[in-house]
Amino acid sequence: MNYLRACFLLLGLVASPLAAQTRSERWAQDINFFANQFRTVHPQAFARVSPSDFDQAVTDLISRTGELTDYEILLGINRIAALVGDAHSWIYTFQANSGMRQLPIRLRYLKDGFYVVNAGPAAIPALGRKVTAINSIPVDEVLARVRPFIPAENDHWATYQALPMLVSPEVLHAARIVPSNTAPVRFTFDDFSLELTVDNSGLSAFPRKARPQTPLHLRSQNLRYWFEYLPDSRTLYIQYNQCQQDPAMPMAEFGRQVAAFAAENPVERTVFDLRYNTGGDSSIIAQLLLPLQELVVAGKLAPRKNVAFIGRQTFSSGMNNAIDLKSTGQVTLVGEPTGGSPNGPGEVRGFLLPNSRFQGQISTKPFALPGYAGKDTVAPDVLIEMTIDDWANERDPLLQWLIAN
Repeated sequence: MNYLRACFLLLGLVASPLAAQTRSERWAQDINFFANQFRTVHPQAFARVSPSDFDQAVTDLISRTGELTDYEILLGINRIAALVGDAHSWIYTFQANSGMRQLPIRLRYLKDGFYVVNAGPAAIPALGRKVTAINSIPVDEVLARVRPFIPAENDHWATYQALPMLVSPEVLHAARIVPSNTAPVRFTFDDFSLELTVDNSGLSAFPRKARPQTPLHLRSQNLRYWFEYLPDSRTLYIQYNQCQQDPAMPMAEFGRQVAAFAAENPVERTVFDLRYNTGGDSSIIAQLLLPLQELVVAGKLAPRKNVAFIGRQTFSSGMNNAIDLKSTGQVTLVGEPTGGSPNGPGEVRGFLLPNSRFQGQISTKPFALPGYAGKDTVAPDVLIEMTIDDWANERDPLLQWLIAN
């Protein structure tokens, strides 16, 4: 009988236990798998939340899988991750099979709030306008409701991560801002409101920018690293966006090219722009700095001012490199506090949930950088925040400050 049953199983004539699982059982398995990553792999899972509170959150989510949509469960999993307070450990929210969509606007957090900086045709009137409410709920309250879905070590990173979430009907529904993910979403600005729905033409339909020119710091964010020389101010500007090797231009070769240029041109100021660097391998920057240091030692490079630009997107190894530069005693940090914490775990390991196949990652090592005990961010030496007036008029206030000093 057992032999016959095995044959039938191979032929697909008898349902396997896995195939017989209900949707709720499959999600329960995924949720427990995710929770066990924290229990068995994460080095500091219970530094901010007690094991009992963590376990209760897991139990509560599993008990509600029958009444929640898949995207609500996905966000619920990240709500569990957010209890741990580690921005490196989470389920990727906007992945292909998540069902998460976005409305035809893009936001940027500037000095005094959230502003529309990109828009599809239906939202063109909102360009450059400050969002004051979503579905008649003040935007600060909306952010407070979305915040529990965001694993973060500080509010700077959470605000950055919230940008796509505040324009997602699925997130807004899960946060009970809108009654469903198909309902129009009303965005209120200073003197008018606009109802938006998802534009099926996709993100490619969005204009790249609303402004006639692109300022230097936004020109090549798709490149991992690049440099430009500003002859009027004798400024060597280096933007470092990802701590990863570019196969088309390895960092060692890039470092040689930057140093060769610096040796042949007058340089009074150097900029390392890390505002958009969310991490990678923190050791790679040495291949850029070493040839520049050799020029300094040889007396061929003597800038009177060295700065690193930082902001809420400066995270993980990008933040580590900002600290490395500052620790030389020759570099001033300028901009906004970092999204990364100098006292957070990292060195992530990826995984797939066994049934839904959602991708995630988990930290495997603790980190505590010297000189930053008790800090959850790296503060700039000079605080400069971009305003909507800067954005609309093509100004980079950080670069302006450097050139003026």
